[in-house]
Amino acid sequence: MRESLVERGLLEIYRFLPPPLLERFDPEQITDIDEFLSFLAKARVVQEMEEHILARAISAVFSEG
Repeated sequence: MRESLVERGLLEIYRFLPPPLLERFDPEQITDIDEFLSFLAKARVVQEMEEHILARAISAVFSEG
């Protein structure tokens, strides 16, 4: 179970974190779960920002008249 959670977290991290933040991310070197969760939290913040940007863009397109 834990491995699948880590794998899902890694997918989110690699999908949403920009390259400058990924330069410091090496999953082989992470020994502390708090460090991993810190990267995952950053990825989720970026994900939420992307969702809000997309929602505003869609709203703007449909509200143009």
